[in-house]
Amino acid sequence: MIMNNEALLISRIFASLQSGLSALKKDEDLFNRINVFPVADADTGTNMLLTAEGLITDVDTSNLRSFLDNLSTKALLSARGNSGTILASFIIGLIESIQNVDLQNFTIHAFSESINRGAEKAYSAVANPKEGTMLSVMKAWGEGLKDLSQQQEDLVDTLEKSLDSAKTSLLATTQQMELLRSKNLLDAGALAFYRYIEGVVRTIGHSRRGNDSTFENMIPKEVFNYHAEAHLDDVPTYRYCTEGVIHTDGKSHSSLESMRSIINSYGDSQVVSDSGEMIKFHIHTDTPWEVFERVSELGQLISQKTDDMLRQYILEHSSGGALAILADSGSDLPQELIDSLRIDVVPLNIVIGGHSYLDRIELSTKQFFALDGKKSTAQPSVGVVKLRLEALQEKYEKILIISLASALSGTYQSFQQSITLLNAEDRVILIDSKQNSVALGLIVLNAARSLSAWEPVEKIRAKAVAQADKAHIYVILDQLESMVKSGRVKPNVAQLLEFVSAKPVVTLDEKGGGDLAMIGFGRKHQFNKLMQRIENDHKQRKIQQYALIYTDNESVIGPFLEKMRKMTGLEPEFIKQSSPIYALMAGHDALAIGYVMEK
Repeated sequence: MIMNNEALLISRIFASLQSGLSALKKDEDLFNRINVFPVADADTGTNMLLTAEGLITDVDTSNLRSFLDNLSTKALLSARGNSGTILASFIIGLIESIQNVDLQNFTIHAFSESINRGAEKAYSAVANPKEGTMLSVMKAWGEGLKDLSQQQEDLVDTLEKSLDSAKTSLLATTQQMELLRSKNLLDAGALAFYRYIEGVVRTIGHSRRGNDSTFENMIPKEVFNYHAEAHLDDVPTYRYCTEGVIHTDGKSHSSLESMRSIINSYGDSQVVSDSGEMIKFHIHTDTPWEVFERVSELGQLISQKTDDMLRQYILEHSSGGALAILADSGSDLPQELIDSLRIDVVPLNIVIGGHSYLDRIELSTKQFFALDGKKSTAQPSVGVVKLRLEALQEKYEKILIISLASALSGTYQSFQQSITLLNAEDRVILIDSKQNSVALGLIVLNAARSLSAWEPVEKIRAKAVAQADKAHIYVILDQLESMVKSGRVKPNVAQLLEFVSAKPVVTLDEKGGGDLAMIGFGRKHQFNKLMQRIENDHKQRKIQQYALIYTDNESVIGPFLEKMRKMTGLEPEFIKQSSPIYALMAGHDALAIGYVMEK
């Protein structure tokens, strides 16, 4: 049982943090709207809010030591984005300093030292700290509090007056970076941090100096009406906002420097902080899969998150229109086609050893083959799909979803449930393609091209439905190990087939379920049988387009490409390495051919 004064202190701290959270909630939209640095991705308010919210969710209040330890851990684990990770670093540094002080003799001066330690930790967490950001406000608040602590002893009054130093620093952010100076704009992170500490301090002091009107009166009116996305034309330098937490097994300090060394070569906006045996990292990069692979050398990756900032930028700057096309990563389209045709893609999940990765974003096919552990797939959550649909609905009149075959995955159901939750049946058209991988990709590609040609929505939908019945896919397998591991083939059957050098070719039936198309005895026989089947299709119904993908050996494409060119007189729509999702089923040295026929 904790002492009454300790229980009271925990209660006061918790209430203050709740008040700070409430202040962030009230103005989340404002912080998002004026978010221009380091990139205009309209998420500063949301990231600060999620960090502050996670900080006090299910926190241990059994005693003061446990409470502070838990706050530090929660800060690291809940940190979101650049601004949230900096806020978490500040809180962790503050708590670390407090824990080194005898709380029985805790003075105002000691508290000011702790605030300054928090600011120092926040500065050290950022690879290239910039003045005119929340870092400046943190430092100014700490220095102002330190000066005041030498003049008076009343904690509440000192804290209240210290906000003046933070406020002065905040207002100066309009002049410290050219990006903000040219717009006479406050830094969003600095404003959010000020709002947070104002909420915290005013609760401690029972609002002696007023209420929210103080905050509103100090902000230039034009700031409240600013929308960053309407003024910025710069495309993000790096595509993905990437972050995660590593458990280092007690080697946090040495790993901290190693972490900084690793991520500094992969992009910008790097922030690295630690608490106990855990390290939080944040970076903007074009290769999140490489970042996650490298940082995993330092310990166990216990959480990660990746946001496509370029997709967000394109959507924010889109003038909208009659229709948006949404697919899942099971479509296996090349990224350059996805970007050029403005196709929105929801990534599937691939699970290895209990750890989930976003298909094609957080894990490459090469990395997939190198990782050990039980491997499986998972559909995107209803929550993820719902958020994506909500964002698209703000810009487009209707949304056409062309889904991976419902017989193969629950992805179709995730789309369906999300539409129902949004009561969006009149605005969202959902098509079960009854296809997967490269065949699905061709259907999505054609729909996007039709949209680019300004074809009517109903015509695009009808063509996609018709092409789902005209599309075919054949997956050419070299081995059955992956099929056994995924549960699609029984081990004894695989052993028998391998004993007689059987090389299966699998396809999809008319409902989109997996089906054995043929068996060749040896690779050459397999190739000849399949090409005979495809040639018959071409003679009867004429192949109008095709595409090829491979898992890990591009050379297997050669014979098929040569034969298809000669047979059809056409070049492939695309050739690419498959996603990890496809590699899970097909295994090493596999390839797939998908095509759409005229009739």
